[in-house]
Amino acid sequence: MKNIQSYAKKCSIILSAAVMLILLPGCGADARRMIPDSVVVTNTFPNTIGVAETVGGQNQAGISNEAYTQALVNALQKFNVFKKVVSPDTAHYQLYVTILSYDRPVVGLNFDITLETRWELSSKCNNKAIWTNTVISTYHASFAEAFIAAERLKKAYEGVARQNIAEGVEKISKLNLK
Repeated sequence: MKNIQSYAKKCSIILSAAVMLILLPGCGADARRMIPDSVVVTNTFPNTIGVAETVGGQNQAGISNEAYTQALVNALQKFNVFKKVVSPDTAHYQLYVTILSYDRPVVGLNFDITLETRWELSSKCNNKAIWTNTVISTYHASFAEAFIAAERLKKAYEGVARQNIAEGVEKISKLNLK
């Protein structure tokens, strides 16, 4: 009986450790790692843009609203799509991004994540949306990227956000803004 209790206790400890490694997303995605390395910029604009706080993200999903917004602002600045990124209140254009859906893998050696966002660009002069688009991005984080599941999941969320931001910024740069 003592052996069974000892075995059950060991199994419980191992199971708890495994669950923590799988479910802990490493304190969420890091905004610095969500900034794309490169973006194909078709047009640049002499106006300012303001980025409103992203909505729809949740810390338990691995991508917080704050981290996504910060990465988006940094990407717009890095690739000089607009003259300058300023407060939405004073900008010529306002950008609103909503996280519509995302996958949250539970178990696996590889994590495939899909992120769907809705982007809306509005003009300050008439407060109307001049462009709306849905951006659906995917990212594959393999076992080779990180041995620990929590770190691999974090990399997957950062990767899918990075890809999503790159695709959204590229689409905006293809617009014909005056």
